[in-house]
Amino acid sequence: MKSLHKLLEKFKEANVLVIGDLILDHYIWGKVDRISPEAPVPVVRVTKESFMAGGCANVALNIRALKGKVSICGVVGKDQYGRKLLSLLEKNGIDSTGVFIDSRIGTIRKTRVIAHHQHVVRVDREEIFTIEENILRELDNFFKERKSVYNVIIFSDYAKGFINNKLVDSVKKNFKESFFLADPKVKNISLFKNFYLITPNRKEAMEAVGMEDRGREEDIISAGKKLLKDHSLKNLLITRGEEGMSLFSGNNHIKIPTFAQEVFDVTGAGDTVIATIGAGLSSGIPLIKSCIIANLAASVVVGKVGTAVAIPEEIEDRWKKLDPNVKDTLERYL
Repeated sequence: MKSLHKLLEKFKEANVLVIGDLILDHYIWGKVDRISPEAPVPVVRVTKESFMAGGCANVALNIRALKGKVSICGVVGKDQYGRKLLSLLEKNGIDSTGVFIDSRIGTIRKTRVIAHHQHVVRVDREEIFTIEENILRELDNFFKERKSVYNVIIFSDYAKGFINNKLVDSVKKNFKESFFLADPKVKNISLFKNFYLITPNRKEAMEAVGMEDRGREEDIISAGKKLLKDHSLKNLLITRGEEGMSLFSGNNHIKIPTFAQEVFDVTGAGDTVIATIGAGLSSGIPLIKSCIIANLAASVVVGKVGTAVAIPEEIEDRWKKLDPNVKDTLERYL
């Protein structure tokens, strides 16, 4: 469809600031030929290892995959893993001027062992921390220097300690004219009051409002309306996995249908959604169109193993393969 191609071309105009918890994703790839004689667990014969920029950096990677510009704010430890993460950001064309080194902490790492395209186990090395006052001052100075650069600010919250009230207040003070978006963890959802958009998944949305999810459509609608009201949000997008997405805007609820797709790994799908929406808004694309493109992009990445991104060509190809009835439903918005 020509209109989708034109919209994807506009993503080159995006210039987004991503703020959040930086994580180094470590993948150990291998094969399983036998069960351990020591315990009923598989023995993985390692064939290769790889590193990816994860956490909020995966949001930035997704924006770069769409040809947009992106800067990132966060902290890493003064260690080899922090250096590795910074080198990955540089390699992928992500501006890391807003990344600061905190010698008190170790860089957060998630090690995933994958054998025959199956996720065997994940090992996390992390500690929850609070930002030191001197780093908060440096961040505030960074925001002041760039307050006219970005029209979209994305908070990518993994609840590791980087995002707090003082940081959010500093951002609001310096970027008064920007769109504020957040992919929140439930424990921090109150930090994002009055935001333009937040993007919890279904489980997080129900938990945030203290409602029991009985699997009914009215449960989602009730939770969405309550979240909008409780947190004075302009818009709310609840991602629903195989059930698609629900966009709440004022009194309107739009259900964006799912796209049938073989799912290999849901790792980072939420990052893809908020990255695509943020880049779309930054490029002047309306929210509903940005959400539909984000849904297409997410359906691409869940078909890949590990932390992944979707490039424009893959999104267009995904559109071509959609069920004609789904296309007809979406055409009126695109």
